[in-house]
Amino acid sequence: MLKWFLLFALIFGSWYVIWFSRRLKDVWIEGEYLVVSDYVSEERIPIVRVEEITETRLWNPKHIKLRFSRSSKWGEEIVFIAPLRFQFVFMNHPLVRELRSLVSSAKREQGH
Repeated sequence: MLKWFLLFALIFGSWYVIWFSRRLKDVWIEGEYLVVSDYVSEERIPIVRVEEITETRLWNPKHIKLRFSRSSKWGEEIVFIAPLRFQFVFMNHPLVRELRSLVSSAKREQGH
């Protein structure tokens, strides 16, 4: 019985790691654009298209999710891992604060 449980755990665990890893993107900022890469291809997305920025609270490293007003190459939202920073659990990650500030500034400049 134990060998079947271990086999199931190995198969399910492997599936979860592959599924989770394929969702992750590499994201960086170039001027007024977010450059999003899946390590094979990339897309430049205007910062003003970001509608919502959320992050995990009790998970380390933090996962940041960006939701867009229009679908991108990877759908309406992407997930990436934030750089490690020391912070209290219920505080926003510095990158989340920076992204929110950039988005609101870009939208103000465009009159949204």
